[in-house]
Amino acid sequence: MGKLVVTEFITLDGIIEDPGGAEGTEHGGWSFRHPADEGQVFKGEELERADAQLLGRVTYEGFAAAWPAMEETAGDFGKKMNAMPKVVVSTTLTEAAWNNTTIISGNLAAEVAALRGRRRAGPGTGRVTQGGPGRAAAHLPSVQECGRLS
Repeated sequence: MGKLVVTEFITLDGIIEDPGGAEGTEHGGWSFRHPADEGQVFKGEELERADAQLLGRVTYEGFAAAWPAMEETAGDFGKKMNAMPKVVVSTTLTEAAWNNTTIISGNLAAEVAALRGRRRAGPGTGRVTQGGPGRAAAHLPSVQECGRLS
């Protein structure tokens, strides 16, 4: 079975919301104002090793609005973001505009287990990454679903 790797953007004082600033919150955009070279390397390696992404609706909508237009400027990272399978956890989203996207809204434990099983059966590493603010990760059935928390 494939691994589910959960990574989160969070400050030392616990701010997790709106790391990119697209939501217009009071502290939004903090990850762009204070970039760390090590973090950029980590995210590049994480994406390189992943076969699919598991996203919450808010993160998905931000990514879907930004990444298709960024493919040329972001190089291989942008190409992989746009090409790889994306699975969105949402009870309200009914249509996915970004290519190679599937929406799941039923039994999250069963859906994640099935996703992990499908990823391992296919080519590649079998690794599924889940990143972004913690709303989607908070709904994962248990830490046992996750192969690694970062």
